[in-house]
Amino acid sequence: MENTESSWVLMLVPILLLYAFGVWMGFNKKIVVFRNYNDIFVVGLLFIIPIVFLTLFGFMGEDASDIKGVALYACLILEFITIVFIIIRTWNDNKNPLKLLFALFIKIPIGIFFFFHIYGAFTNKTRTSRGSSMFWSLMMLPLIYGLVADKSTGKMPSMSKR
Repeated sequence: MENTESSWVLMLVPILLLYAFGVWMGFNKKIVVFRNYNDIFVVGLLFIIPIVFLTLFGFMGEDASDIKGVALYACLILEFITIVFIIIRTWNDNKNPLKLLFALFIKIPIGIFFFFHIYGAFTNKTRTSRGSSMFWSLMMLPLIYGLVADKSTGKMPSMSKR
């Protein structure tokens, strides 16, 4: 009988090595992972859209099953549109298909995990789990900062005088 833990580790090592190589390429500007700070939010929509739909339509009873079905299709359509937008935008930044795949391989998990932890920092039940989520979201900030190609655009408007 084969040890399942060692087989999982053997499958996970090449994936982690590819991920580390993609992050290295992003840090050294060989690929564009995030175009600007707005790009992080666009990827975060992959997490935000289902949460919003679950929040809005999850509280309805069994009488609203038709509305829930329509909401599910609307959620899937919005997710599909978001994925297509992310792929097109990443293709415009990385014209090489291999670089496109590396950028998507890095971009999508980071964006989803970052917004997952931000969401958890406000909605988790215990103080410890909220603190842990905030810790991990703060730990991801240097990684995200290093992967943003254009740090001068995509920021919130400032209140400075012109």
